[in-house]
Amino acid sequence: MNPARVANPLYVPYHHIPNQKDRAQRSSRCAWKHAIKNKSDTDSGKTMSQSTATYRGHVLVAKAANGSAQCWAWKDGKAPFKETAPTLEQAERQARDAIDAALGPAQGAGDVAVAAYIHALNAIAPISEGQRKMLVAHYRAPDRTITATQLAKAAGYTDYRGANVQYGALGKLIHEQHPVELPRRADQSLVYTFSIADPDAVDIGRALNEEEDAHWRWPMRAAVAEALVAVRLVKA
Repeated sequence: MNPARVANPLYVPYHHIPNQKDRAQRSSRCAWKHAIKNKSDTDSGKTMSQSTATYRGHVLVAKAANGSAQCWAWKDGKAPFKETAPTLEQAERQARDAIDAALGPAQGAGDVAVAAYIHALNAIAPISEGQRKMLVAHYRAPDRTITATQLAKAAGYTDYRGANVQYGALGKLIHEQHPVELPRRADQSLVYTFSIADPDAVDIGRALNEEEDAHWRWPMRAAVAEALVAVRLVKA
């Protein structure tokens, strides 16, 4: 047996989370059979729109027909949440809200957060090669703290602004799966990079003023670092 698996109880291969994403997908495969992203189908002369998504350990399956939509949130072979709304988007939003209400605020630290980040990383896989290289560089940086310029170099970007955009996009993908509370800019937009970086380890006022600076230093969340090892994106 691989000793790494014994030493690390959170060890899981990338793309595989026992009892989380894979189990939910297997147990709800009947729902998945007919739920294809952005597909419109015809059933007895009626147009039906369907969509699927994942959110906080649940598989969301939404269907709309004749001016009404329903969204089921599947987990462990059951659909504990079922929401009805005029549109697919509204039904899915209501299902997400119901999950949030049941689970409470997403945690950014601790074992619960590590498990949630493991799920999030697998749910958004595969990420781009540039994003993977930035995560690896961030993890390996001294004190797991890195600048936008260093991120750009790791991913092969000629300008740090490109790295900022891509790392922020990755943070947004993670946040959509594990919606921790994030700092907001003056225009109320979220700083998605803080899905990966730790807002408690910096002066938020300075961060909001200097986040676009080439030399601003981003410290990685400890829970993200543990999750990266668990899904084997990096080696401890």
